[in-house]
Amino acid sequence: MMIRLAQRDDLEAILAIDHSYTTERVWQMQTDATAIGALFQQVRLPRPLVVPCPHTPAMHWRALERCDHVWVSQDDRSGNITGYVGAAILPWQSVAWVPLLAVVPQARRRGIATRLMQVVIAQARQDGLSGVTIELSTKNHPGVCLAQSLGMRFSGYADHYFGG
Repeated sequence: MMIRLAQRDDLEAILAIDHSYTTERVWQMQTDATAIGALFQQVRLPRPLVVPCPHTPAMHWRALERCDHVWVSQDDRSGNITGYVGAAILPWQSVAWVPLLAVVPQARRRGIATRLMQVVIAQARQDGLSGVTIELSTKNHPGVCLAQSLGMRFSGYADHYFGG
């Protein structure tokens, strides 16, 4: 697998990636009306849930346009794009923001997303930023596990951010 900066010719393959995923766990939020704060607890679902991509193609295009860097992973043998990540540099917050990350379903669980995120983290360090923020739905247990494996921690929540 090779990771490289995306080129305009990669756009069609990037937009064609199936962003849906299956999960057996979600993060359930509990709040207390007498306090400011929330508790997220991992809950096992009674059956696997297929979660569709929360973004329309137009929203994907717009998010990609806002990224300062987009990297793709490319299969060494076939030359096919197997995944991508987009990152926007937010110097006023000293972070790289990752709104988009996907790996083709047949190539998942092979470390591709980890390698893509490691490239984002390295670029953030090179740019003198203090961190990386990845946006994830509370339904995206695989994404949360990825973020935790990279040493990331919870830093905020926006109700209905992904359309409820």
